[in-house]
Amino acid sequence: MPAITFEQILKFNPNHDNLGRFSSASGGGGAAAAGGGAPSFLDDNGEFDPFAAFMWGAEHPEEWSQKPQENWEKPYQMVDGKDMTKGSDEERQKVAKMTIEEVLKAQGFDGKPKVAATMDEFSEAVKENGNIACRGIGAKSAEIADAYVDQLQNAEFYVDCSGGSLFGRGMYAAISWDGVTDYDSAADVADGYARGHGRVINMTIDKSAKVADFYDLFNEAREDMPLFQPSNNSKDKTAAKDIGAYAAAKGYDAIKVPGKDIAVVLNRTKVTILEQPGFIDEMDGGNDLLYGDWDMPAFLRGE
Repeated sequence: MPAITFEQILKFNPNHDNLGRFSSASGGGGAAAAGGGAPSFLDDNGEFDPFAAFMWGAEHPEEWSQKPQENWEKPYQMVDGKDMTKGSDEERQKVAKMTIEEVLKAQGFDGKPKVAATMDEFSEAVKENGNIACRGIGAKSAEIADAYVDQLQNAEFYVDCSGGSLFGRGMYAAISWDGVTDYDSAADVADGYARGHGRVINMTIDKSAKVADFYDLFNEAREDMPLFQPSNNSKDKTAAKDIGAYAAAKGYDAIKVPGKDIAVVLNRTKVTILEQPGFIDEMDGGNDLLYGDWDMPAFLRGE
């Protein structure tokens, strides 16, 4: 799919968006949400078809393209970003040339996530944050899948999206923004990409996260023109061209795509991951989280 240009995106109507749910990518960081060239998996009614995703995944097994690095020894520490696009002309030009990996490192966004060892700990985080997300990891063997999970929790933060990035580079996840009301849908989407010996990873984005609206980002970039002119699905992964790298340089922790249950995570330190992969309702204590009587976010209660 050709990239949407800067001017086109400003005219884009999200109510008529026919883009797929995930970027395409391969390897690393628990692997990307979709394999290279993955279709959108939408049926005739515009709804996600998990069976179609499963069949596509079965026919396109993931390649072992990147071995995880050794686990980082530095401890978990949540960090807040800053707007790196402001400053002197020389400073702004330097930021514009930085790749997504360089931006995340400069911001500290590539640090470890918080890992919840128990369901009780994860449940508390979900209830506190008011959202739950799932990420599908595909692998050709259980050993590779375990290595990807370990990498996501402890080592390199993979955000390259080398096969394409419909909503900018970052870590893609299916998400229920309003508590756990759409967990089943998010889990089904992730499971569609957990092909082979894959895993479904459960996570929640911290309530302090600075989340950008995908389309509003382009209006912000208009003010930073001509130095920053990002587009979606850019082959150039610098902050000047890739909307994910640009958002990270602006200090955003994640991107929300209106009309689609997608989160593009940019700051891994603002994420809590349940250590054990799998479906929540199949784990001890999982039903208490999904179907328990707990306080939903204020906007769901109509306050």
